[in-house]
Parts: sequence; structure tokens; C-alpha cells
Amino acid sequence: MEVKVEYSTVALCHVSDLWEVFQDIQNWRRLSSVFGDAGWVHGKPWERGSRFCVELNYPKHIDLEVVVLKCHAPHEVVLLCHGSGFASEQWLFFTPRDVEDETQIRTESAVVGGTDYLREQVAGPVRQLLESWFDGLKMEAEKHCSLVAL
Repeated sequence: MEVKVEYSTVALCHVSDLWEVFQDIQNWRRLSSVFGDAGWVHGKPWERGSRFCVELNYPKHIDLEVVVLKCHAPHEVVLLCHGSGFASEQWLFFTPRDVEDETQIRTESAVVGGTDYLREQVAGPVRQLLESWFDGLKMEAEKHCSLVAL
């Protein structure tokens, strides 16, 4: 059984500003307290098959290894994340909207692993993690956009 979690929000910035902030995994900890240290461990950043590790502080402390399955910067990324008996495939979409300098941030995650009981308990915390991450990404990208415009 897998647990699917989706989240979306809109950033008031160009997709390139959003990507500029997102692609810097070492600064994800600035976007949200759910993240600790992160760094690339194999391959070139954002190339298919490259890997990075990221410390997850919420819902519990986990060191995740993440594999880039697909990356069409700045619009789409697919990641395979695993750690502590769980794995998730995460699709991330950064889509320009019809309104100038607005970008939709959308993610879909499918989580597997653990017991049936644990999987049932994971949807709420994963949604909270995604909200914190992408709301932080949105705010930082909007700041980045304002600084670039000056």
C-alpha cells in the first residue's frame, strides 16, 4: 500500500527565480526548519542518477538519500527518496501561469514502507512537511525575484 500526498501553491515570481532558489539544496535549511544539512554525494547536481543526502528534522530525525530520476530544469524534477524503512517518489512541477511572473509549485508524493499502521499515520506529517518546504521556497523565491529586479 502506498500513501499519496499532494500540495500546491503559487509563487509571485518567474519560474527561473524559483529554480534558482530550489536548486541550491545546501540552503534548503533556510527555507524550512524541516531540513538540516544537505549535500551532493554522487554525480553532477540535478543530472539523472545523481544523489544527495539531506537531514530531515520533521516529522522525526531521518537522514535521507535522494536520487534524481528526472530533471527538466526549471520545470520538472522527479526524486526517489529513502531512509528509515520508508521510500517515496516525489514529482515536483514548477509551472508558469498565464499571469506574468507567477509560478505554480505543485508536488505529488507516493510513500511506501513501514507497516500498514505507520503508512496510515504518515500522510498528515508528510503534507505538513511539504507545506513548510514549499511555502518557504515560495517566500524565498519571491524575495530573490525582488532583489534581482532592483
